[in-house]
Amino acid sequence: MEAVFREGVAQLCARAAAQPGEEPAAEWAAWLEELTVYTAANRGLAAALLTGRRHLLH
Repeated sequence: MEAVFREGVAQLCARAAAQPGEEPAAEWAAWLEELTVYTAANRGLAAALLTGRRHLLH
């Protein structure tokens, strides 16, 4: 699960690094929307991964 989450974050970072293109404002707005959707969709997964790590450390 962590690998899937990290891959999604890596894809978001790669898209951010590839900008700006010909329409920077529109691309930035689209990227922010993609980030918001990804964050909302994976909020529970991120929390579960963090909780799992804390239990491993104790």
